[in-house]
Amino acid sequence: MPDDDVRRVRDAGDGAGGDGALGVDDVCGCSWGSPTREAVVRAYGDVQRLMAIAGAAFMPMIFVTVLVWRDLNVKKIAQTKGHVF
Repeated sequence: MPDDDVRRVRDAGDGAGGDGALGVDDVCGCSWGSPTREAVVRAYGDVQRLMAIAGAAFMPMIFVTVLVWRDLNVKKIAQTKGHVF
């Protein structure tokens, strides 16, 4: 996945380094609709898609955890006797 994004940005040109890394200033300096900006937007879109999938994958586990969560009544738990500092 990262290799594809680096290739896409490198192919777009516009001063991207050999590794395809662009700083915030480089991206903000690109005009709307330029190939470099479109490549960076596409890369961000790919990552956002993967993060949404990961979040959706965790939701069932979180839902089950909330369902089995126990409400402990601490008033009924016996406290160990001893000195309190």
